[in-house]
Amino acid sequence: MVSERLALLLLLCVPLACRASKHESASSSNRTPEAPAARSASPSATSKPSHPLSVGSVAPSVEAVDQWGKHVSLRELRGRPVVVYFYPKDNTKGCTIEAQMMRDHFKQITKLGATILGVSADDLASHREFAAEQQLPFSLLPDPDHRIAQAFGVPIHSGKAARMTFVIGAEGRVREIFPKVEPTESAAQVLAALGRLSPG
Repeated sequence: MVSERLALLLLLCVPLACRASKHESASSSNRTPEAPAARSASPSATSKPSHPLSVGSVAPSVEAVDQWGKHVSLRELRGRPVVVYFYPKDNTKGCTIEAQMMRDHFKQITKLGATILGVSADDLASHREFAAEQQLPFSLLPDPDHRIAQAFGVPIHSGKAARMTFVIGAEGRVREIFPKVEPTESAAQVLAALGRLSPG
């Protein structure tokens, strides 16, 4: 009797187990497949194009150490005009001519109360050599990471800043901008711009 009962139980349980298995497989097949985890987007290798400051904009509060080890801050130069001229590279033909023009007109420019700051991607060692060789009496600021150029919105081409000049008034606002500067005309443009500045 016991064996007969066990046989009956087995006969009943096997169909039930098969039904449960079929039900589970059917429900799993009807499930919506889970979407794979989203990957975080990697930062773009292309930086956003910068746009030059416009006339009337407040000059950025940039600071750096010049070729003599002097700390230079635009904020600290408020109260007097400042000429910030960007150039591609030390000891190249056009940049040497432009620096010489600034040097030769240095007394006239400073007589109008202005400070001259030259900026390029060259390092301090290069600036020291360039300033000494050309006997430059004004500060050259290193900008290897283009931080200063980007603050002014100066375009960068092949790791070098475009040749641009900004004349900043004593109140700290950009008063004139000279894009695509001709090296031989840069100092004359600066002198003319400084002459147009209103007092104070």
